Amino acid sequence: MPNDEEELDRLDLTHQKLRILLGNKLLLCPAPNPKRILDIGTGTGIWAIEYGDDHPDTEILGTDLSPTQPSWVPPNVKFEVDDAEEPWTFQEKFDVVHARYLAAAIVDWPRLMRQAFEFTKPGGWAEFQDYDLLYYSEDGTLGDD
Repeated sequence: MPNDEEELDRLDLTHQKLRILLGNKLLLCPAPNPKRILDIGTGTGIWAIEYGDDHPDTEILGTDLSPTQPSWVPPNVKFEVDDAEEPWTFQEKFDVVHARYLAAAIVDWPRLMRQAFEFTKPGGWAEFQDYDLLYYSEDGTLGDD
């Protein structure tokens, strides 16, 4: 995907649409009061920034291959350039590992899942939100071909 202004705007618009669809929720998992969250593939950082604004006692680390996030963010939000498909080297585990819109970006999903669970605290959550890339129709009118 390109990394231009149009793409960054598309990512932010997609975030807002999904937030509306989810009833203004940023997380669906029942994590009661997470203290540390990892946001994999943070993109523009909008999810991390909004969660940080809403939960000032939660430390959020957003990672992405591209440093496209703004420099002015809540004090509890930090961003790092990192490749989620490389070995993770975080010093502490997270209460929640969050990722969204990575279906077309990850080559080795089993490895990503192993690392996500390895770096999630006991009792914590790993939440992945994405699109179903297979076309289908609920009423069966869309055939297999």
